Amino acid sequence: MSNQARIPLDAVRRLAGATVLLLAPKPDDERAAQSALDIAFALQKAGARAIVASRRGPLVDRLQAAGIAWRALSHDSVNPFRLRANARRLERLILAERVDIVHAYSAGGAWSALAATEKLPVWLVTAFPDAVPARFSLRTFYWGALARGDKVIAHSSFVAGPTIRRFNIARDRVAIVPEAVDADMFNPATMRPERVLALRKLWNVPNGNRVILVPGPLAPAEGQDVLIEAAAMTPPHLLRDVTFVLIGETRAHRRYARALSASARRRRIAPLFVRPGACTDWPAALAAADFVVMPAVTQRLYGDPIPQSQTMARPVIASAAGILPEHLLAPPRMPKSLRTGWIVPPGDPQALAETLTEAISLDLAGYRALAARARRFAEFMFSPQNVAASVLKIYNELLEGNPDTLHTQVRPTINPFDAAATPYLVPRAPH
Repeated sequence: MSNQARIPLDAVRRLAGATVLLLAPKPDDERAAQSALDIAFALQKAGARAIVASRRGPLVDRLQAAGIAWRALSHDSVNPFRLRANARRLERLILAERVDIVHAYSAGGAWSALAATEKLPVWLVTAFPDAVPARFSLRTFYWGALARGDKVIAHSSFVAGPTIRRFNIARDRVAIVPEAVDADMFNPATMRPERVLALRKLWNVPNGNRVILVPGPLAPAEGQDVLIEAAAMTPPHLLRDVTFVLIGETRAHRRYARALSASARRRRIAPLFVRPGACTDWPAALAAADFVVMPAVTQRLYGDPIPQSQTMARPVIASAAGILPEHLLAPPRMPKSLRTGWIVPPGDPQALAETLTEAISLDLAGYRALAARARRFAEFMFSPQNVAASVLKIYNELLEGNPDTLHTQVRPTINPFDAAATPYLVPRAPH
């Protein structure tokens, strides 16, 4: 699948010959570093020039092996003295390399980029973390630099909405681009059977039993207690060959874990549940599952298992909590014929029981069709190629835009109490 898979040819034509500077995150942020790498590859294929600036780390060898320019540059400090020095170095790099767009992956990088480009006609793209800004805090102020990008990327509408309100960002400056999932790592066709069998043996799953995987630490917010109630309401004959695998740490909420065990025993369904603890082979865990259930009862910012499960062709049942419902197809947003999973109200064991009944009752043809649909949807939405293509489309739109709207012409005002009452764009004094 090409990096232009979701973009018409004329939409990337302006990128040819352009130079994009990617301010990659710290080397220990593997996911964001991989995102920068994917975008650099996509830019290269689109005829643009990518430069990645970061500290030295595992990313560097992969960049240089692909012929992508790398510059050693620390840019993520907000110490005023270091920030000034970082900004000067960054400004020299931008001028020397004739950079057209700077993409900052962190708030520290955004502060450096803002200072470096204050008098330069350079577009700035920023990416917000998966967190909802607090009403007012030092972190809110720190993240304010991210709100000043010419385009601000958020990974979900759940994060984008509060971010827009908190920082009064014009809606047309915010783009929703989901995080990528490695479709090769989460590929049922290439998963070795011995990895799956080893996990099933470790979990003590009886031969022939179907597995319903429940990812996440055992904690009240995760809703495992709701699942146990729902299982007790599900017709017993449907659960004769089913094992629920509650996979995740228990140490932080040991009392809750004990309460779950007591609840299952009281309802006489304890043999249906196993708690193997954390798992180090997550792709194999998904491959060993038939369904994945996330019954969270509080607003969730973390929902990685949902796109990963669908990439592995595993249907998902998720509660309508936070980010969870955004990354699967289900009624009422989509017709049943297009569903890739189910969405249930959080904290509603009856609704979850009805959904479990429907899912477990699927015949083999119905299950295979649902699983294949989940895989196709995930490849379209979350493949690194298509996610990178979405970012390239943002770059292209900026290059075709009006320079008078550059971030250097505006400054933000953060209202800690009523974001809607304060206009975000305030004219900056002439240089």
